[in-house]
Amino acid sequence: MINVAICDDDREFCERLSNYIEELYFDKHNLLVDIYTDCDTLLERIKTDNYDIILLDIEFGNNSEGIHTGNRIRDEILNDYIQIIYISAKSDYAMKLFDSRPLNFLTKPIDKRELYKSMNKAIKLCNDCVGVLKFKISGEYFKLMTKDIIYVTKKLRKIQIVTKSGNYEYYGKLEDIDKQLSNVHFVKVHKGVIVNVSCIKAYRRDGITLVTGELLPVSRTYKENVKKIVADWGERL
Repeated sequence: MINVAICDDDREFCERLSNYIEELYFDKHNLLVDIYTDCDTLLERIKTDNYDIILLDIEFGNNSEGIHTGNRIRDEILNDYIQIIYISAKSDYAMKLFDSRPLNFLTKPIDKRELYKSMNKAIKLCNDCVGVLKFKISGEYFKLMTKDIIYVTKKLRKIQIVTKSGNYEYYGKLEDIDKQLSNVHFVKVHKGVIVNVSCIKAYRRDGITLVTGELLPVSRTYKENVKKIVADWGERL
């Protein structure tokens, strides 16, 4: 199931866009579309129920509330998985959108072909990020969605899994974690550290900066591979 949100203060436009999406994907993907006419309600919903794709209008009344909302999704809610597709009747917002790392920008009136291309790319990225990490702590079994994991580290014999909602610690082998994460977008930056590529905000000479603001060093052994993977991921977006 791919969860899609459309947020625009023009309900009629939202419904028309929802109909476009249903027409395009009626028999191809299992999509659920919700409509919002204000950004605050959308933000509150995202805190408890994640969306995979958001089609977000930029202008609400006389201000660019959509840009502020996109930045809050990335910087406050710390959600870097939602694929944001901005929408506007104006085409001069390009530089202002950079910080929220959108997938694309569509201009009104919506061209169905451009919508189809953007949605296809978003759906592919969503499907690529799906995975589950399983582990056991004191006899209790846990399952985490890999998209919620920021990084995994091992210090001495203890594994620490750092997520957007809290941390988990237990005694185990990093190799077991590495095997489970091999088919999703994680990269080893150090002998004892595996990072979710989509949570990397910037690659620097002295390491990587995460969406949380934390700086992690990259060892010389893994530097070239990390640089390549981060660059490849950026090109896909």
